[in-house]
Parts: sequence; structure tokens; C-alpha cells
Amino acid sequence: MEYITRSIEQSFLEANRTYKVVLVVGAEQIGKTTMMKHLSQGQNRTYVSLDDLHPRTLADTEPDLFFEIFRPPVIINEIHFAPSILHKMKEICEQSEESGLFWLACPPKAAFIKDAKDILGSSVVVLEMYGLSMREKKNLALEAPLHFSYDEMKVRERLAPKKNSAETFRHIWRGGLPDMIDISQKNKTKRFWHYFYEGLMYQVQQSKKVKHLTEFSDFLSACAVNICKVLSVRRLAQASGVSCPTATKWLQLLIDIGVIYLLEPYENDEIPRLIGRPKLYFTDTGLCSYISNWKTPEELMYGSESAAYFENFVIMELVKNFANRSDGIKLRFLRDCNCREIDVVVVAGRKLHPFEIDKAAAPWRDLTKKFSLFDEKSVIRGSGGIICSCKEVELIDEQDYLLPCHLL
Repeated sequence: MEYITRSIEQSFLEANRTYKVVLVVGAEQIGKTTMMKHLSQGQNRTYVSLDDLHPRTLADTEPDLFFEIFRPPVIINEIHFAPSILHKMKEICEQSEESGLFWLACPPKAAFIKDAKDILGSSVVVLEMYGLSMREKKNLALEAPLHFSYDEMKVRERLAPKKNSAETFRHIWRGGLPDMIDISQKNKTKRFWHYFYEGLMYQVQQSKKVKHLTEFSDFLSACAVNICKVLSVRRLAQASGVSCPTATKWLQLLIDIGVIYLLEPYENDEIPRLIGRPKLYFTDTGLCSYISNWKTPEELMYGSESAAYFENFVIMELVKNFANRSDGIKLRFLRDCNCREIDVVVVAGRKLHPFEIDKAAAPWRDLTKKFSLFDEKSVIRGSGGIICSCKEVELIDEQDYLLPCHLL
């Protein structure tokens, strides 16, 4: 398959010029080491995966010999299997002035990331990587970062080809795994079966946190049914027949292997009675649709869960846009005890960009009236609107507009 340029590449290369260790975290088979191998072409950079037992054992028991065999500069995949090697890497970093000595890849396991930062200190930078965005699949590079003024969106509109709902739901149904980019309806089930049992469940077994894979599979199905909902561990536990502590542990495991993303709530003392729990999303809608047994893109598009899948898709496109940016932009949602909800709030310092998400091509424009929640507050209200399936950016009022999802 032809190599697909990834939007993270510029951030990765900039980090490589500055840091001695670049750690890329993301789910299984999203293209972390594929990108590293591509970017290392023409370099004398070796590659090793600690998924293989022999180099893993060597890294754990004889780190000096390990680095005699796999000398920096080196790509080390599945580095989380041998966390003890980080101490030897620190020694090597302290003895060298070169940047880019180590390129590391692993799942976004919170405990390992903390260990890497604690041990390697200022030598390491952590970059987040996700599955292919809709733009990456089309090799469409938009050099300007995503901003939300109406004028900048009109400029972006001229650079991006229009998409219809059928194309959008084909992307949602297939998901963002590079191996699934051109997959047929006939082969998707087979390919995702291998990904699910040989990739995902293998990681679950390696974690040693799950005794009964059947119950864990039921828990994963419960998560798929509850996308875009405020997280209720009790509801997930009841649906899968396990205790709440077990459900909490399994949820963290799914976050650690990059399957689940939690969108945190917006917090502001000036807005009373805000819900303080996050919302649950899958990082890959293709995996979610496989688990929930949606057989075709059309079945998904016209099915009862289409709005939830569209919202999940939009949230993850935004996450991919803002991952690794240096301007500190955060994504949040807002919901109060009266069930007033804003689907996503882009927090840029004190400026807030509120957006509703609606799969319709001509959504109800009064959805933006709920943005009055921010009136007379100390925050600065920026441009916002409705992210939907419309073809063109269109003003609703002086602050808000309809935003086509393909411009994200």
C-alpha cells in the first residue's frame, strides 16, 4: 500500500530536532512505526520491537548489551514492555549532545508515560497519534492550523473538496486504521475480526488485568452502545454483568490501549450546576461499528445510532486537529443539571468557541441559542456554530455559522 502522509509528521520532525527522545503514543496498528520507518529512510537508524520476546528479555536483563546490538539512533516499538530500559536510555542521553537518539512507540498507557517523563525529564517529548483523519485519507494537507473565525473557514473551504453524507459515513464505517482504508464491505468483518482478536485482545491478555475475555467483550460492547453519553460506570457494569470496580479498571485499560477517549466537561464556577463527568467516545468509529455489528455504511447512516456515530466522528476529527499543538487549546463539553448541553467547546485561553454537532445538511439553526449560557460571564465568547453535513460555510448570525464537517 502506498504510504499516507500523516499530519503529525511536522510536529514529529520538529521534536526530533529539539529532543533526544521522541515518544509517540497511540492505539494498535494506527501507523506509528510505519511513519517512523518512512521518516528514517536514508538514515542509519535501526529498528527493534519489544513485542518480540528475545529483545524484550535482553532489554530487561542486560540493557548494556541491548544497546550494543541496537545502537542509537534507534526506533524501539512497544517500549512499554520493558520500562526498566528507560534508566539506561537516560544514561545515554546524559552522555550525548545529539537530538533524536531514540524514537519510541507504544500505547497511550498513562503509567508508562508518567515513568518516561519522570525518568527522562527534559530529554523526552510525548506526541499523541490517532487513526487516519478524513483529510489524511485523501492526502489533503491544509498547512494553516484550524481556527474558527468565519473568514478563515471560508479560506479553508476553497482548499478542501466538498463531501456528501454517503462519503462521510463510509469514512465513519471504515474508521481510521490504515489497513482498512480501501477495505470492501465484504472483507471488513474478516479484517476487523483479526484486529479485534489478534491485536486488541492480545493487548488485553498482556495486561493481565482481565481473567474472562467473554465478560470483557461484553463490556466493550456496552461501551460501543454508550458512545457520546455522559460516562456512567454503573451503567457499563450492569450491561456487562461485572462489578463497578471491575468496570472502572477495564475502562482505564481501554483508555491505556487507545480504544476509548473521554471528553472532559467544561468547568466554570460562574455557571451553576454543571455536570462533572466526562463523555465517552471510541477513538476509531470503524472498530465501534464492527463491535456493534453495523454491516454496511448505508445501514449505519440510516440507522438509529447514526447521530451518535456522526458526533463521535466529529469529536475525534477535532481531537486529531488539536493533538500536539503548542497553543494549549482544549476540547470540552458542557452540560448542566437542567440537561442544557453544548456538544463541544473549543477552549483557547479565555476565549470559547461553542459548537453543536448535527448530522443533518440543513440543521435547526436555533440550536445556537443555547450558547447564551455564556452571556454576561467573564469568558470571551468567540465564533461558534453547528458542525454538520452542509456543503458550504454559511452564516447564522454575526457570531455563528454552519460548518461543514469535511473542513475539520
